Amino acid sequence: MDGRRVIQAYLDGRMTAKERRRFEARLATDARLAADLEATRRTVALLQALPPTVPPAGLTARIMAQVRTKPAPLRRASWREAVWAVLQPARLVPLAAVSVALVVLIGGRQPAGDLGPQRRTRPLSQADEKFVSECLADYNLAAADRYKSGTRYEHAGEPRGDAASIY
Repeated sequence: MDGRRVIQAYLDGRMTAKERRRFEARLATDARLAADLEATRRTVALLQALPPTVPPAGLTARIMAQVRTKPAPLRRASWREAVWAVLQPARLVPLAAVSVALVVLIGGRQPAGDLGPQRRTRPLSQADEKFVSECLADYNLAAADRYKSGTRYEHAGEPRGDAASIY
């Protein structure tokens, strides 16, 4: 609890015996808390010394009349109404224009600086180049043969259909 609430609970007698003992022990060592307690006691005493006030006659009736004549509070818009209010065509045209301008201005630029770690490759040796070109040639020949013959072929054990039907 903050200081004012603790003081108020102490003055109102709303503390347990243990809380009261702890508060009084702190009160003995904390001069500021003691001054706040005394100021609160004086304020309470001054307020209690005031004469009771009587509200003017008809106050309740006047307040209730004002409450009845006030317009009802505005109802909260549904989510559909809120979305439609944002998506009205008159509001979308400027938004679309700004979006297109940003895409044109930013979209054509290349990012500056390093693009991150690049994979370094070593040049292929002549033997590697020959091997790769032979593999590609063999693959192309086999694919061409399958296409010309129109035979069915399997890929990973599953029939894939007619090679000619793909094209």
